[in-house]
Amino acid sequence: MLVLTFITIIGLSQGALYRIPAPLEWVPVTNGVNPPSSVHVGTEESFCEVDDTKGLIPGVTNNGKCEYEVDGEVKSSSSYNVLVRPEGVHTGWKYSSGQPPVGAVKCHEGSQCYLGMSIYTDGLCEELPGKIFADKKQMIMTSGEKVYKCPSKLYLVEKMIRV
Repeated sequence: MLVLTFITIIGLSQGALYRIPAPLEWVPVTNGVNPPSSVHVGTEESFCEVDDTKGLIPGVTNNGKCEYEVDGEVKSSSSYNVLVRPEGVHTGWKYSSGQPPVGAVKCHEGSQCYLGMSIYTDGLCEELPGKIFADKKQMIMTSGEKVYKCPSKLYLVEKMIRV
């Protein structure tokens, strides 16, 4: 008898059973040092979130702070949480021009907010991590003191594991 504990069964695909492992977690950062298990989106950067007056807002770490966007302005905070992968959890990037793909990682800024990476398209967008609003088909990223918007994006996804 097969007993499955603390996993969500996704279904069968070509005769194989797949599941999504334990979810990613947000953990507080101490002294601006990200844990080794943080979800990296560049050489040093990781996804982060800040408890702003507007709620939990996602951003990207930069020099010991979390940089994020609120109402078209770039803000930063030294008090933030960072997204981490529990042991055995894998992430990747997936394109979708319609609905968010299965396993897309949500953020707390509304029901249609997801984490992702913009795609370089004919000089219109730089490849930067940020937040995707699926209902608006738009991605918002920050770099330095600027806010960028891009329609071309990849979703951060938790990869399914073959059981």
